[in-house]
Amino acid sequence: MKSTSNKGLYAAFDIGTAAIKAVIVEVTETGRRLATIEDEPVKLISEFPGEDEYRQHLIDSLKNLAGRLPMKECRHVAALYSNRELQVKIIELPAQIQVEQIDKILNWEAKKLLSPNFREEPYAFAYRIIRKNPYMVALSVIPQRLLERFADIFEAAGIRLDSSYGEVFAADALREVVDISGLPAMSIVNFGYSGTHLQIFAAGELRFYRFIPSGMSEMTVPPSDNELEMFAQKIRFSFDYFRAISKLNQIDSLFFMGGGAALPGALPFSRSYFNPSRVNIVDTSGGIDISPILPEITDNSPAEEKQRRLLPFIPAIGAILACLSEQAATMNLSECLKNKKRDKRLQELAKLLPLWAGIIGLLLIFLILLGSRSGLQQRIQETRNQLDSAKRGVEAATIKVNRLRASLDNSVKLSQPARKALLPILQNRLSVDQLLFIIAQTRPEGLKIDEILIRSEAEAEDAGFANESIQVPDSTSEPGEYGDSVPRNEFASALTDESGDSDEIGEDLIGKTIIIRGTVTSNEELSKFAGLMAEKRVIRRYRAINSRKARPSGLEFITRGELP
Repeated sequence: MKSTSNKGLYAAFDIGTAAIKAVIVEVTETGRRLATIEDEPVKLISEFPGEDEYRQHLIDSLKNLAGRLPMKECRHVAALYSNRELQVKIIELPAQIQVEQIDKILNWEAKKLLSPNFREEPYAFAYRIIRKNPYMVALSVIPQRLLERFADIFEAAGIRLDSSYGEVFAADALREVVDISGLPAMSIVNFGYSGTHLQIFAAGELRFYRFIPSGMSEMTVPPSDNELEMFAQKIRFSFDYFRAISKLNQIDSLFFMGGGAALPGALPFSRSYFNPSRVNIVDTSGGIDISPILPEITDNSPAEEKQRRLLPFIPAIGAILACLSEQAATMNLSECLKNKKRDKRLQELAKLLPLWAGIIGLLLIFLILLGSRSGLQQRIQETRNQLDSAKRGVEAATIKVNRLRASLDNSVKLSQPARKALLPILQNRLSVDQLLFIIAQTRPEGLKIDEILIRSEAEAEDAGFANESIQVPDSTSEPGEYGDSVPRNEFASALTDESGDSDEIGEDLIGKTIIIRGTVTSNEELSKFAGLMAEKRVIRRYRAINSRKARPSGLEFITRGELP
């Protein structure tokens, strides 16, 4: 950042579940200083009769907050954008890809990340280049109408919104003020009210992102050790999954931010639970002067005590740092939204192309009849070339749209009796089609699903591998490598076409435990599948994941987990 060209006030808003936070940072010739922090409590959406009433409440709260800030003096206004539908993926591009091709490639990749409910809708995406040669990028994508709804709140509140950045880019920008030297692997965790954002960096590069739908709303104040342990287990599960796919042995340090990190006892518990990993807060004082906000704290005070009051505001500071970075343009979702609207207007104009072509054609005929100047024919040809080029552009756009409408094959299916039996159990969570689609999406290529059951806890304990002779590894094998070597009871399914009467099936299905049986090529693929099932909230907590050697190759597995 060149402070001489970027001097001025920069504001950022973070619309959370329980409060709206605002931060103003002043950039001077000598550095940056934290000028203002403000927050405005908001009511939960459950307290309103409908979404329109809740939206108006957010607008009014945002107006109140902005009224206490010097908005007219701000050079740039940014926002931290957080939504469960905001999908993030780390992608390594082929070595032959050039930088000018990245935008087009990611535009196609972005569509694949959308959830099934938004797969056919317009979308906006943003990205950050993590590494070159070959290119590795962090890609985020959001349905366009959700982003438009977010931007409309600021417009209705009378706030000019210049940029908006996903949580993953704000956290990445915070690395500028966090000392990560000598850390092979570290994590930045935004501990929020209704959800938690987790990023993992290896060798200084962003390598992993996950949204955990759990936060302060599930805890008392102050939180109990049991509540903190359940929360910490979800973070550790993400760490275990990352170590499995990256082959790294340890997350060296955790840096916490967000309102949850300021809860009494949260940091001391985390230090004990994640030991030997070091637990710290995101300390921004190394890159931003915070003394104007916290003058009562001496320079000799510990950084943690200095920053405790600032913890809920640090994600918004990350949004300001993102807008000051060299890759601010490609990370800006608002810029993408503006470009999408511009393209839509161009498409609408393109629909009028036949009419304009007819008018221009008549004009050309008239000019030919009247033409006496030497350069008339040349100008006519130039006009024709422009029309041909416009026509080719319309044809190319039509082909692209047809390709984007390709449907996704759903590889997990149930019989009609099974579907009818499963429906009353899932009706308060999601539909049967949604459940199967999520399972299909999370299934790795080398994994095959044979059976899906819903059972009570007692019935689930009796579900095991088929009672048949199997090849048991010799005595040199590690215990548990291929699961239980002792044959267990027959694994009977109630979800096949031969299940019989659907009413009888429904009686057998009453329970809160989902059982999935199938085959997989490796334990690593099984671990990946289990992690994604928990992430998508199909399974709240696993009770057991068993596997054994199958014939002629691969593994047979059974997972048992609680429905959320």
